[in-house]
Amino acid sequence: MLTCPRCQVALRPVASDHGPRAFACPSCDGRAATLESLRPHARKGAVAVLRDRALQTGAPEGPPCPACGRAMRAASLADDQGALALDLCPRCRLVWFDPTEMGRFLPPSPPAVPPAPELPPEARVVLATWEARRIRERADAEERFAEGTFGERPDEPWQWIPAVLGLPTEVGERPRGRLPWATWGTAAILLVLGLAGLDATGQNARALGFLPADPWRGMGLTWVSSLVMHGGLWHLLSNLYFLVVFGDDVEDVLGPWRFGLLFLVAGLAGNALHGLLDPRPQVPLIGASGAVSGLLAFYGLRFPRARVALAFRLWWRFAFLRMPVWVAMVLWLLLQGIGAASQRMGCTSVSAFAHLGGFACGVTAWAWARGSAR
Repeated sequence: MLTCPRCQVALRPVASDHGPRAFACPSCDGRAATLESLRPHARKGAVAVLRDRALQTGAPEGPPCPACGRAMRAASLADDQGALALDLCPRCRLVWFDPTEMGRFLPPSPPAVPPAPELPPEARVVLATWEARRIRERADAEERFAEGTFGERPDEPWQWIPAVLGLPTEVGERPRGRLPWATWGTAAILLVLGLAGLDATGQNARALGFLPADPWRGMGLTWVSSLVMHGGLWHLLSNLYFLVVFGDDVEDVLGPWRFGLLFLVAGLAGNALHGLLDPRPQVPLIGASGAVSGLLAFYGLRFPRARVALAFRLWWRFAFLRMPVWVAMVLWLLLQGIGAASQRMGCTSVSAFAHLGGFACGVTAWAWARGSAR
């Protein structure tokens, strides 16, 4: 049963035709509601902002969660009346509203309608007990997945395809406040130009690739043209996959123009670091991997608690290992360090330095965005 964190009394379920399903304290009139029940009624993007701010590193602790009893995380929002301090339990996804706070968080309600008959006390107790158990069970499942527990299947059927091919899949989908037209447009450009160049990959690489021995050939246009040329269909499709799956969240934070600027500058930074450190200056560099690495760095630092899943074969079936994004990012950096050492010895055709250059640019963009938001 849910308990008021202020008064330590049992919460009662309240229902409304024009508002979220919530649980109210009969003593102080505080309210508890899940993020899912708030989303259809809150202002556009407000639930995502509340969740992100509560999950930020260093967010202060709040009162105990009505469901699990753990300390909630405080998140400060702004409205017409000033600062609005709310408390969210990341484990149970339960938000606590002190009296009048829910009215400030939600937009004005339509005209009131006659209230529905109140449930008998016995029915309210059964309903509250069932809801509390459901919240705990979902929170326990999400906590096991966040710690790297094995799941039997991905969230969506289409995720079998990238998972079996060794690509990470995004666990859950963040609600977006805008259409990611810059992400889709960039992916469309890369797809059209990349497919057009596959018939003569070697010739196009020599003509349009970035050449460390002559970085300013073609009036410097190869700095950009190298980003749309790829060494094969898998090289192209894997870059497009990471761009589309993770780039839309980055665009939602930065906006389309800053997203495009980050993609371009990260690609240029990847070319620059490759040109400085690769021991084969006569070999051209092609591909958007450096630009995509910049987006992945921004995504991983902006949403470190988001989760991805990797598939592998466990005896007679596939299993999915789910992990926080920050863990996947550390593993990726370790692989890039190994790749960079191999590249310095001339033992690989993959440029880890291009990846690391783009990644460094993404880290810089995240630090700038975080500083400007304060």
